[in-house]
Amino acid sequence: MLIIAAAATALYAVVAPGSALPGHDPIIVPTLAQALLAHGTTLDVYRLGDPGFTYPPGYPILFSLAALIVSPFTTLGVFKISTVVVLVMIPAGWAWMAARVFRIRLPYTMLLVLAMLAVFGLERTVTYSLQHGKNSQMLAGALFPAIIAILFASSRRFVGMPLAVITLTAGILVHYSILYMAATFFFAWHIVHFPRDRNEWMALARLGGSGLLSVGLFALMLPEAFNDPRVGSFGLPAIGEGAARLAGVFFARHDELLFIFNWDVAGNLKSPYRGLALIGCVVAAIVVGHSSRHRRDDAYQPARMAGVFGIMVLIGIAFATGTLPAGITPDFVRWYLIFPQIGVVLAALSAVALHLDQSGKGAKAAFGLLTGILAAGTMVAATDFVPRVGVALAHRIDGAELARMRDTLATLSGGRPCYLITESVTIADGLHTVQSHRPFEYAELLTGCRILNGSFVQRGVRGGRNVLGKPDQTALANLPVGASVYLVVSEEAELAYRQVMPEWRFQRSPLTLGPYPIWTLSDPVTPPPT
Repeated sequence: MLIIAAAATALYAVVAPGSALPGHDPIIVPTLAQALLAHGTTLDVYRLGDPGFTYPPGYPILFSLAALIVSPFTTLGVFKISTVVVLVMIPAGWAWMAARVFRIRLPYTMLLVLAMLAVFGLERTVTYSLQHGKNSQMLAGALFPAIIAILFASSRRFVGMPLAVITLTAGILVHYSILYMAATFFFAWHIVHFPRDRNEWMALARLGGSGLLSVGLFALMLPEAFNDPRVGSFGLPAIGEGAARLAGVFFARHDELLFIFNWDVAGNLKSPYRGLALIGCVVAAIVVGHSSRHRRDDAYQPARMAGVFGIMVLIGIAFATGTLPAGITPDFVRWYLIFPQIGVVLAALSAVALHLDQSGKGAKAAFGLLTGILAAGTMVAATDFVPRVGVALAHRIDGAELARMRDTLATLSGGRPCYLITESVTIADGLHTVQSHRPFEYAELLTGCRILNGSFVQRGVRGGRNVLGKPDQTALANLPVGASVYLVVSEEAELAYRQVMPEWRFQRSPLTLGPYPIWTLSDPVTPPPT
């Protein structure tokens, strides 16, 4: 508990500045949770092509329990705490999986320390998620060990298959990559632990049946996910060309599949020759296990663990490079690959730690090696945390400013349907809209006002960016009668927009939001509100 608390304290210190997490991804889960409380599903709120339409609903469903209890403003602080809890669950869960699934007989406290070292000091991407989010993916990684354990237990008897189907389907709803992670895990598991008798073959058949039923149930529940524009392609394997692509990834100095932020941009993390390091971890686990085979009956367990996760990494790279086109894009692959990489590194560390129980030079060498790696990993983790603190300070959102935005729009709208037009730009080929004034990112969550020209969760109404990045005549004319429409932009942007929208009246309010004045829009038929 002390180890977990220390890690949680360090993580929370990184994101403590401001009332909300830095980055844009953390906007999604609280916003969708609030939408779920007011509607049947997110499909009722957003349209096809919006990021919120087919976002994995599992985390928003879980978080809606918190959103049901506290105010939208308070959910921002709750989500910050829950994010830290999820990130700490990752090393705790993977240490537990090493002990219970792979039967590595080390004290759990030692496995936990090694897992913390693997997650924060050697793999390191989880630290970067404090800045970039990927919240559902992180929750999927934290839940993955429990999902695997439940699937193993439920595959022992046919009566356990309903539990397996429910568990795997729920995992897929948390993040779609769980399907790929579970499939490649069990494929790799049964290569390393090849079935030897009828019971093991039957268990494998039950696992396969549960997987097919889970995919079918998921397809019935959320068929729209298969039409998501971000879905990858399917096709025939390209084994010949793929071998060169796989080699290119493993032997590259800086590759973004194995380490996400490896390109040469100031402030990015770097992990040179990650592929060779992973190969070295697998080889080290095998060699160390072989050297201990006469002394311990579990000497090969870390090697088997490294083999399973090494095969998972290999298959994932085959997915991402098109060697095995399986409907998943490189961007989604590279995020889920951080978890099998954690498994590979943890297996190598565990193999060395098994030598601590022997006497003489072997124990001293293992202790010295682990101490050196722990010291180096701690320094790396600390150097990773410092820039993340700088990002949190630079993108700090003041809680008082968020509250002022909420109260101002509530006063102006007077309970009527409320719509905003803001200054913003689109990113990711128009998939997301980023606000020029960061507190506006949370306007839809805190005020209930829809941003007509798009937010990070939705692309806006049809025609919402047709005129200078703002709504055209048709988009405004289709709004409900009596709705309040507010233009919150700079004076220069308001003047340019007014010139191309002569049919509409612009009445300036004495109130402001951040650096921007507020104009109320009304057409010539409807007099401006007083």
